[in-house]
Amino acid sequence: MKIADPGPVSFALNWTPVLVAAGLPIAWLIGGLPAGVGFAIGGAVSIASLWMARLVVGSSINEANAKLAEQARLQLLLLLKVPLFAIVIFFTNSLGMGAISAFLGGYLLVYLALVLGALKQPDTATTTDENR
Repeated sequence: MKIADPGPVSFALNWTPVLVAAGLPIAWLIGGLPAGVGFAIGGAVSIASLWMARLVVGSSINEANAKLAEQARLQLLLLLKVPLFAIVIFFTNSLGMGAISAFLGGYLLVYLALVLGALKQPDTATTTDENR
C-alpha cells in the first residue's frame, strides 16, 4: 500500500539538504571550522529525525489502532532525541559556543523547510463548511 504524499514532510526532506548545503559555507565563514561542524551536525540530526518520524508513522498505517500506535512511536522518538541532544551538545560544547549556535541553526532548517512546504500547499477547502 503506497502512502499518499504527506506534502510538507516530503518537501522538507527534499529541501533541507539543499538548505544545509547552502548554509554550511556561510556558517564556516562566520564561525570557522567549529561552527561549520556544528551546523553540519545540526542539519544531519534534523534530517535524520524527520526521516525517522516519517518512517515510523508510515509503517503503522496498516495496524489496528493506528493513531494510538503512531502517537506512541512518535513519543518514543522524542524521548530518544533527549539523550542524543545531550551527547551532541556536549560534543559541540567542546568545540565552542559558535558550534552550539550553528548546531541549533542547522537543526532548525528542517522546521523552516516544513513551514515553506506548508505554505506551498494549495488552499483547498477541507470541509463543506468552508465552501459556503
